[in-house]
Amino acid sequence: MRRKNILLSVLVLLTFIIGGCSDDSVENPPVKKKTVVKVQPNSLELTVGDEKIFGTENADVIVKIEGEEKTFSIESDNKEVVSVDGKKIKALKAGTAIVKVKVGKVTASVKVEVKALKQVVIKVQPSSLELTVGDEKIFGTENADVIVKIEGEEKNFSIESDNKEVVSIEGKKIKALKAGTATVQVKVGTVTASVKVEVKAQKQTGKIQVNPNFLTINKDEKKTFALSGGDITVGLENKEVPFTLVSNDPNIVSVNDHEVVGLKTGRTTIVITSGDKTYDFPIAVMEDKDFNPDLFLSKLYVPESLQDMYGVQKSTIMKAMDENYSVMIELKDKVVFEKRKGKKTALMNLVSYEEGVIRTDAFYRKGSITRLDAKIQRLLKGVMGFEKDFKAISFTDEDGKEVKGYEGVHKTRPLKLRFTWKEELDANDTPSDACQIAIRATSK
Repeated sequence: MRRKNILLSVLVLLTFIIGGCSDDSVENPPVKKKTVVKVQPNSLELTVGDEKIFGTENADVIVKIEGEEKTFSIESDNKEVVSVDGKKIKALKAGTAIVKVKVGKVTASVKVEVKALKQVVIKVQPSSLELTVGDEKIFGTENADVIVKIEGEEKNFSIESDNKEVVSIEGKKIKALKAGTATVQVKVGTVTASVKVEVKAQKQTGKIQVNPNFLTINKDEKKTFALSGGDITVGLENKEVPFTLVSNDPNIVSVNDHEVVGLKTGRTTIVITSGDKTYDFPIAVMEDKDFNPDLFLSKLYVPESLQDMYGVQKSTIMKAMDENYSVMIELKDKVVFEKRKGKKTALMNLVSYEEGVIRTDAFYRKGSITRLDAKIQRLLKGVMGFEKDFKAISFTDEDGKEVKGYEGVHKTRPLKLRFTWKEELDANDTPSDACQIAIRATSK
């Protein structure tokens, strides 16, 4: 009896338990887990230009989400200060903004304070340079010829030259091209600092020697200057220092590197510069039609080897080399001779023709003309034939220098001669006698 009562009690209890569980599952379904969003850090201090990434891992701002939903979006309440691009924010200008991280209707906030960029300050050391043509210098923040110190967020800089003919730029390197001044600007954004650069010519250890030291060319004729192998030889003691050419009158003679071209009739000077030394090279341009062989006296002879020397050009010579005229250039006693049969005589060493006048120019050792005065008079009158109205002349030229000489008319031909000399420095800056003979046609 007792056993039956126990069994009945167990059955009643099981029924109660089973019945109770069944009712619970119907009336109380499971509760969905609540979404919680946490951000770390919850505030940021940025500088204009900074960018930050939001993400659940490996990001600048870590977003932790508790709940079923795992995707999030972000938005800024002040897009002028902080912009949003996907999961990335960017600081645009100084100010504050709240970036909201949203998961469904749940949000978390990150306060962002944006500061302006620190004012850039550039300092350069040294602030001036003295260079020689060919020198190069490097600009850099360290281990450079010019040290650039930058205070501020931006560390990149560029350099510019305001005179690229004097100082060129290649990356962070400057190069001195020719004598002059230039300012090199170091730029970081809109902020600049300046380095003043003075470029001096290279030192040429000796004087410039030029052979020949005068030139006559035809219109459109070209001649080349070179250390060797050119039409005009430029002698330099220090050949490491290059030379340049500049025409004093580009309308008469143009210059292209080391080549000159005759453009129109006239006289000018080519300035040859090497380092700190210069040489004024006289040059005359003539046209073939201007040549008047009657201005040459009697027969003159030119050896083939000397045809292009001393300013007498081949075209001029060929015009004169008919049965009555030929030309010779020879420095015999450094005076003017007329060709005599069986003798080597010549015009002076520099010959030019312009505006109906044939001229010869030369430098002789100081005192030579005075020493040869009697011989010169005999040559001018007796040998060359300018004995008519022959007289000594003297005057002061436009430079205030005393000029002496002789004038005479040819005894049989309508030609007038003027021979003059004065003391002047030659190409080597040596005091010399500078001589000139000019022969022009006169009316009969």
